[in-house]
Amino acid sequence: MNTTTLFHKFAAVILLLLALMAVPTAPAAVSVAVGLSPYSPPDDAKIIRRQVSKFVLEAPQGTVVTLYDAYALNEIARFDIPLLHFDSPEERAHRLAVPFAHLAKWYEQSARLPAVSSANDTGALRVPEFLETVARGFSGQPGAVLLVGSPLDLALDEPDFSMVGGKIPSDAHLLTNLVGSIYGTADKVGRLRGLLIHYCYLHESAWQNQLFKESVHRFWSLFFAQQSGQLVNFTADLNRVFADAIRDAMPAVGTYKLDPQDRALEMRQVQARKIPVATPRFKAPPKPFVPPSAPSPVQVIPPPQPPEKPEPKIVQASIPQPVAAPVLPDVQPLPIVENPPAPLPPPAIPVAPQGRIGIAAWWLDDADIDLYVGIPGQHELSYKHTSHKLGKHYRDIRHASKVGAGSQWRDQWEYVELSDEVAINQIAVWLNLYRGCGHPVAGKVRFQFGDGRIFESSFTINSSHGNFGKDAASRQGSPCWVPIKLQKVINN
Repeated sequence: MNTTTLFHKFAAVILLLLALMAVPTAPAAVSVAVGLSPYSPPDDAKIIRRQVSKFVLEAPQGTVVTLYDAYALNEIARFDIPLLHFDSPEERAHRLAVPFAHLAKWYEQSARLPAVSSANDTGALRVPEFLETVARGFSGQPGAVLLVGSPLDLALDEPDFSMVGGKIPSDAHLLTNLVGSIYGTADKVGRLRGLLIHYCYLHESAWQNQLFKESVHRFWSLFFAQQSGQLVNFTADLNRVFADAIRDAMPAVGTYKLDPQDRALEMRQVQARKIPVATPRFKAPPKPFVPPSAPSPVQVIPPPQPPEKPEPKIVQASIPQPVAAPVLPDVQPLPIVENPPAPLPPPAIPVAPQGRIGIAAWWLDDADIDLYVGIPGQHELSYKHTSHKLGKHYRDIRHASKVGAGSQWRDQWEYVELSDEVAINQIAVWLNLYRGCGHPVAGKVRFQFGDGRIFESSFTINSSHGNFGKDAASRQGSPCWVPIKLQKVINN
């Protein structure tokens, strides 16, 4: 064998060893399931989409990322991040072009969803149903589940279970099965074993108060724990949630215990805590002790001489005549002024400041009526869209009050305020019977201007059952919708 042949064989062996050394070693596979909402507000949807793409392009090689529509309960795209000799975001994007195209198509379809849906712009997720779907995909293997959207379950199919409006399920929901509650876990024991769950709700404004946030946090922690899952993130920080998604061990956020004695299957209203304000009473400090001083020498002062008395004058006294008490007119409460300006607005609704128009609705029966106020060029104000640059929706009332006036107007009137830059004939006011009470509902609508004028109109919704606002697109022909013509109320 000559020297050249030996050299060639040696070189071939060296090249083979180098090639084997260059093959990337596959890390332990990490599976991540991400639940997205098709009803995220447009600005939120853009942020979420960028974060998802960034995560796919930067996650460790070998990671499997599966994106789901967590409301429609179907798979959007699956990213099997490849093992590459020379890894780069550009190379990954090229290799994963197909799932990226599926993701883009889903976002385009979500943007075309009907704008009148009750879930629109809420970030709604169907958490119990979505986790049921995801659990089958993991088949008991460890992994991470990311929930990105609203922390409140809307339960549009069964609104009695809705968490919107400060309601929280009792522990009895977790102790029963699916026959008793959509939150039942008795027949799901061990279903989420090995899964770390990260919940991102995007905005702290999702909470009406801190107590409600803590109550929702506790409920979801127990809901996952009852199925052997673990809630490790409950935050508005999207970057943090995706950064933690590839960690294989994390502590639970919060330690809670289920109350086995809670057997009342009900939704409970979380009210803001009220703490009495007391005025402290302070005792005056004791006066310092002052030792007595030495007595002064006694001085004898002669008594003063009395002055000479003048001659008395006799004055004829006049007897005062009785004065009749003034006759006071009967004071009657001021009526609502229909056309001329009123000097004082009634106390039933807040005083609209100068330059504003107040619109309020009130009803007697135990029903849920929603106030919708629309103007050209802006989205319709309601409990779903609460503000734009020309107006604000202040209060969503779900139960009628028996009193129509008083200082507690916030508990009695559903109220919207607009800028008076809007022409009267451009304001569209609608009332929707979201939840009925078994018979027609009657009430009043008031319009108040910043100059003190107040106008009132009665209304009746001739429907015994609500429709949750689902037919908003065809409201003109619906018995659950009533239009209020502001111009007509003023003219009358």
